[in-house]
Amino acid sequence: TWILWSEGRALELVDPKQLESCPRAEILRCIHIGLLCVQEDPDDRPTMSSILLMLNSTSATLQKPSSPALVLDRSRGLWILNASSSDILEYESKASDD
Repeated sequence: TWILWSEGRALELVDPKQLESCPRAEILRCIHIGLLCVQEDPDDRPTMSSILLMLNSTSATLQKPSSPALVLDRSRGLWILNASSSDILEYESKASDD
């Protein structure tokens, strides 16, 4: 999610049928709020009351989410530790073994 968001491609996360029936701005706002909720530092995460305000008010300004501590890039088979660093670990998908 973080990679697509940071590349401006967050709508690729969404089922195309949802894109037909829901306003794109609302979808992007929900993704943005979700990214705020999973920030590495718990102090940077919004409170539940803030989340409710963000979801119910389009005028509430959203902070820019910080990069997560761990990013999974499935297309390349990599875990990227702290997107600001160059630490990369390869992973194997267990699903492909079944």
